[in-house]
Amino acid sequence: MDEIFYIRYLNSSNLLKGEAMINYIMDRWKGVSYTHGNAIRHGFVIRNRTIVIGGDAMTASTTVNNKNEEEETDWDDIEYLRDANNNTMVDYKNLYDLNIGKVYNPNFVDNADWFLDSSNYEDHVDYYLIPYNYNWYFYSDISAPWYGCEAQSKAMLVTAKKYNETGDSKYLEFSKKVFNGLNSPVLNQDGWLLGVATENNNVKILNSQLFCVANLMTYYEYTGEERALTLFKKGVDVLEKNINDLSVDCGTYYSLSKDKSKDKIVSHQKHPEYMKMLERLYLMTGSNTLKKTLDKWQHDYKFPCYS
Repeated sequence: MDEIFYIRYLNSSNLLKGEAMINYIMDRWKGVSYTHGNAIRHGFVIRNRTIVIGGDAMTASTTVNNKNEEEETDWDDIEYLRDANNNTMVDYKNLYDLNIGKVYNPNFVDNADWFLDSSNYEDHVDYYLIPYNYNWYFYSDISAPWYGCEAQSKAMLVTAKKYNETGDSKYLEFSKKVFNGLNSPVLNQDGWLLGVATENNNVKILNSQLFCVANLMTYYEYTGEERALTLFKKGVDVLEKNINDLSVDCGTYYSLSKDKSKDKIVSHQKHPEYMKMLERLYLMTGSNTLKKTLDKWQHDYKFPCYS
């Protein structure tokens, strides 16, 4: 039976979502081609390794059971909830038809004891890894478990802070093992801390580097761990060498990729948090390179190149 997907082209934003889904399908099924139809409400069907958009895809929709389909949701529909133990859960709902629903995203968990639960970390003897235990098929094909420096550094900080508050050594020992994971080849590529790490898909994401490198300085302040300070300096050095290449008018590239034509541009207008993260890192370092970049980003935010 043909595999059928639907794209709703209601405005230019949704058009981009549709193109992203097409790119995802074409990447997942190598050699797939596609053709366009003209209907306002499009679908596409993989038939003989060809994606047909509109027309035949709508006719073929009789093979799909729509009774239990959830309406597609957007980023603005995401909700943050609390479980019975007051741990944060993220309800992604049916974000872009990904059907993720309610999950624990470690980036948003503030309970040290949640991280210490053996179901929420992986023991690799010399280090711990904090997994994302859900699939992520938006702009990528990432199956659980996958890893990233943001979850790793969040667990590292939350447990180190808990040690400072309680004096209980189990939190310090845990945070050290998590730091070891952040410093391991799984997540550390010559000072660039990976935003996504899987068996076949490692991504050097700009906002993840900004966030995770700054967290290393906070961890050093909590614990006095000299290795954290060394990694912090290396991470800053890597940023200084690459940040100009990652900056464009009114935004930045999303990641440090070899093929910029395939990378997406992140607008300063839509994501001002990038400027806040860069400012945080600049205030920690006093780096002239980071200051020049911050000044440019802030100028582009105030006087955008496009509406």
